[in-house]
Amino acid sequence: MAGFASVVVRPEVVRAVAKGNRDAQESIYRDFSKPVYTMAFQILQNMQLAEDVTHDTFVAVFTKSPKLRDPTSFSGWIRRIAVNHCLMVLRSSSHKHAVPWDEQTLAEDSTVVDHERTIDLERALQVLPPATRLVVWLYVVEGYTHAEIGNLFEKSQSFSKSQLSRALSKLRHSISSPHLSIDQIFRSTTAVRSCEAR
Repeated sequence: MAGFASVVVRPEVVRAVAKGNRDAQESIYRDFSKPVYTMAFQILQNMQLAEDVTHDTFVAVFTKSPKLRDPTSFSGWIRRIAVNHCLMVLRSSSHKHAVPWDEQTLAEDSTVVDHERTIDLERALQVLPPATRLVVWLYVVEGYTHAEIGNLFEKSQSFSKSQLSRALSKLRHSISSPHLSIDQIFRSTTAVRSCEAR
């Protein structure tokens, strides 16, 4: 699963992007398009919307890069732009009507669980409502804190904690094992952290 943390960008490449250098822009696109698309698709569960978010993210990156003061924050900066574009889609009225995720959807889901009683993160995300998917992705995969997630949603950090707690509760219920921790529920991620410790 492609994540932003795995991409290393040299400061001189960032400076070249800010000057409009096409080779540097292509290099950045090659390095970051997969993490941006992967995150957008996992959150929005729609290929076209994920492609739109990817496109819009890079338009913003190439347009706004001259204003970036610290080249070492480039990866986090791109990630924030991509997250904000996902949030804009989730907040749009057309998306709210197009995505049928709700409590009943989760209850009716037939997620297959392997013999170790764990769920693959991508499969688990599919059964969660969109906003909850975004919170789980940001916390588990991207390493955001609850306070940072709360700020993105313009809410308190308790919003993030409650969304994550609700997601874990639903996932535990769906696999009939109420005592699993977050690292036992999710596997195959590089940034799984215990939500109980936060």
